[in-house]
Amino acid sequence: MYGLPWIPGSPPFDAISHLPGARPPITTVLSEHNLRLIPVECSPRNPPSGIEMDAPRGDDIDLVSPVPDEYYDRVIYHLRNNFFADEPLNNSVGLCQRGESNEELEKLSISTLKDRLSVMAINSNNEVIAVVLNGVLTEKDLDESLIKLENNSDEKCKTIFRVLYRLNHSLQLFKKYKVDKMFECRILSVDAKYRGLGLANKLIIRSEELAKDFGFKVFKTDSTGLFSQRTLMKLGHEAVFEVNYEDIKDENGEQIFKTKPPHTCLKIMTKILD
Repeated sequence: MYGLPWIPGSPPFDAISHLPGARPPITTVLSEHNLRLIPVECSPRNPPSGIEMDAPRGDDIDLVSPVPDEYYDRVIYHLRNNFFADEPLNNSVGLCQRGESNEELEKLSISTLKDRLSVMAINSNNEVIAVVLNGVLTEKDLDESLIKLENNSDEKCKTIFRVLYRLNHSLQLFKKYKVDKMFECRILSVDAKYRGLGLANKLIIRSEELAKDFGFKVFKTDSTGLFSQRTLMKLGHEAVFEVNYEDIKDENGEQIFKTKPPHTCLKIMTKILD
């Protein structure tokens, strides 16, 4: 799952102050009990010290949106140990090893968090165990990203996003849906220890609620893996474009993404919001 990256030199977009019915940022905790947010004192490159992850229990998990600033480091730590290494396209090009940082992906993540549309799941130790990073996408973003991508020094990132940008640009979704902005789900990540609890499903449902709250008409996702595709399809998202990875080739006819099973295709998916 992917979306538009941070554009070098561009300030972060504060979705809440730019959308109809804007209101001050509020942290919403969705659970049966109140959660006291505590300051984060860990480095993004190191796990919180003295904390061991408990056995997963659904009743110990809270959903929080938007993600508070003091949790950004923990979100990055979670992504380094999950999404950055596991996402099918990242994995296929050998973008980074588990636990490693990646400058471009971290810029994308922080910029998207500052759109104030993301949702995280935390356990009773205030560890981030799942997150969905959502942002605002405009047609101008697509055009600028295609131009500025060539200045990206990370060739592996460039390979991934060049394919995604070109496909998105060719689909002309803004014209198709007659909108000037879309709600874009860019990263969906669940810690391996907490899979099977329906967290991805809950994160997407909460994301849809946020999108509706702020007046978006279209929810879009570049879905690169089978599991996110299944989650989205179950919630009524449809593929407006689908291509098998074996059919995505470079100018020499070589397959670009040799993904591991069961991830066989890229789907660009949308849902019209009532």
